[in-house]
Amino acid sequence: MKKKISRKVIAAIVVVLAVVGIAVYLISSTLTQVVNIDISGYSEMTIMSGGTGKTITPNEEQRAQISSLVKNMNLKAKKFPQVNGWGYRITYYKDGVANTIVLAGKVTWNGADYKVDKESYDKLKEYIDTLYK
Repeated sequence: MKKKISRKVIAAIVVVLAVVGIAVYLISSTLTQVVNIDISGYSEMTIMSGGTGKTITPNEEQRAQISSLVKNMNLKAKKFPQVNGWGYRITYYKDGVANTIVLAGKVTWNGADYKVDKESYDKLKEYIDTLYK
């Protein structure tokens, strides 16, 4: 004797598969979400080197170049293990609020860690290295 599968069971299976599909899509899309930091409109910027403890204040042209390089890093949200030490810390003030970008093999922006495109990250560090020479 054959048993018929009820329409309610089929409908429930379709709903479950749809919900799972949507959940998988949302999770995968947030893992690859790109964040671009726009630091234009700042009133002041300083850069501190972790290795030397030296702080510099870039001029307007240098700040514009740093802003452009930072904006093009294409950061991706990702969890990272705790890292001790850092290469550079950029602090910029926008609307009276201090914001920080820490370069330490990853990018930490205002407390959140991001995976960065290595080529863009290296360009920014190279540019800042030239400012310290």
